Amino acid sequence: MYRSNSGFLKLAVMASMLLWASMAVTPAMATDVLFNFSGLVTASQLPTSTFFGQSVDGTLTYTPAVAPDTNGASNIGKYNSVITALNLTIGGPGGYDAVLSPGGGSNFVEITNFGTFDQYVIHAPIFAPTEPLVNGDYFPSSFEIKFIHTPSTFGNNATAPPTLGFASFSPTFRLVFDNGVPKDVTGNVALTTVPLPPAVILFGAGLVALIGLGARNWQRDTRAQQQA
Repeated sequence: MYRSNSGFLKLAVMASMLLWASMAVTPAMATDVLFNFSGLVTASQLPTSTFFGQSVDGTLTYTPAVAPDTNGASNIGKYNSVITALNLTIGGPGGYDAVLSPGGGSNFVEITNFGTFDQYVIHAPIFAPTEPLVNGDYFPSSFEIKFIHTPSTFGNNATAPPTLGFASFSPTFRLVFDNGVPKDVTGNVALTTVPLPPAVILFGAGLVALIGLGARNWQRDTRAQQQA
């Protein structure tokens, strides 16, 4: 009976550890940080103001703890090559699509501390493998999200970008098209952290349910043995 009890307790402890670990490892930790963003083009330098007034939507992923701070200043942290995925669409489903460039270009997260607030810049090169040149001449070259974090939380971290959790922020985006003369497409954007995947939560709930069922069966068997 002791062995049965001990085995069940070990299983329960292991299941609890797995569940809490899956719930505790949020996007702010060592796993990928995934964001949804959505906004509206409020200005366009492209000929005939192409894309003006259209929606901008997409996702962005960056991986902390993969690159050191390359800026020596105590109030600035710049972390290169931490963005691992990016896709955006202008104009909704069926619109203009662009993705993270597979090589070349500047890819970084940069945080500057201004005392009472931090400025975050997320910058990556992009290209549009399935789209024609815009206005017959322009190709996308980079995408950038910039926002202000209040209050200031940045501390110079030599090994990884700090958490991108925010209290209050004012995000804007800048999408650059180029034909030798860069043209900006800009606007406001909302940036939200993607919540814990439902599959993880369902797995944890199922695990807890199984443990609960096992506990009830164990208690029932124990009572039966005591009455025998």
